[in-house]
Amino acid sequence: MENIVKAIYDNSSGTDYKYTVYTDDGKTLYINEKINLQKEDRFICDLSDKKISKKSDKEYYTASNVRKLGDMEEPPQHDYPDYSRETEVRTVSSNGNGNYNSGLRVDASMFITGIVTRSMGSGQFGISDIDPLTAEAVKVHKKYFG
Repeated sequence: MENIVKAIYDNSSGTDYKYTVYTDDGKTLYINEKINLQKEDRFICDLSDKKISKKSDKEYYTASNVRKLGDMEEPPQHDYPDYSRETEVRTVSSNGNGNYNSGLRVDASMFITGIVTRSMGSGQFGISDIDPLTAEAVKVHKKYFG
């Protein structure tokens, strides 16, 4: 996940690292590793499942593998094949209606749409995650369903 630090609090003691980070998109992250982030820094990290605080009933995530991004640095790009509109194939169903489906069967399109929809609905992914989620769903479908 890529985000920007809105506020950061260092609750560390000695070598026991504990940071609370509030992000621009409203997430609260708890980080238990040494980081070098400041307000307005761009960073990437891996998130745990969303949790609810017992004391305050607020949502939070535990973040790991936190890496600050430089001013000109882009987040790492995944090595996924590009499924663009140029490769689309028009198929005609038995009732004569056309369907653009990127060269994939209808069941593949439904599988991929379901994975991306459920992922986005979880609240753990942003708009920028749609392309990697879609590419990963295509890869998984091809691996298991050919």
